[in-house]
Amino acid sequence: MATALFFMYWKLEIAQPFIDWLSSVSNITFYRTVDSTDWIALLILPVSYRYFKQELALPAKGSLAINFVIILISAFSFVATSRARSMPSFEVNLSSGKEFIVPYGKERIIKEYSSFTQEESGDTYDYFPIENTAALVDVEIELKEYDKTNTIIILKRIINYQLDTDEITRSQQEDIARMMKFTAEDFEKNYEKHLIEEFGSVRTLPKK
Repeated sequence: MATALFFMYWKLEIAQPFIDWLSSVSNITFYRTVDSTDWIALLILPVSYRYFKQELALPAKGSLAINFVIILISAFSFVATSRARSMPSFEVNLSSGKEFIVPYGKERIIKEYSSFTQEESGDTYDYFPIENTAALVDVEIELKEYDKTNTIIILKRIINYQLDTDEITRSQQEDIARMMKFTAEDFEKNYEKHLIEEFGSVRTLPKK
């Protein structure tokens, strides 16, 4: 039961904070693919449990050759999983300064908005998709309290964008060519759409 529950949790998106914490405290980067279809592997647990109970009731015996084959099959099963993607990344490094007001308090945003990453230095980062593309854009932001129920999100810098794909198709090459011409304003409009999807409504402030 513990194996089944932990494996199901490990394969869900909600496990990401735990995996990030595990990576930070161990200095080993842990990866896994979010894929609930892997749960089908749990069907072996009742068979394994029944076999284990039978083995306990029998005298100790074993065959070195059979044990070796079982080890090989088990090892292959552990490593036969989806690899972590190395997504193509393209440098942008554009300054912005655009300010957005969202109807969430600052503490609530930090607690609930999982895409924010806050470094020990105090720098805060976010990412968002570009509509109708496979691109994810990494940005540096700053959070400021507007009042108890509203927060200002300052888009400080557009860092880069990555393609969520293993192979670049012709249509994605066209997306890359188009995004290479993006100005800061183009990224700002897409980030505003992203914030609207996340928070329901957004007000913008004129650049200083």
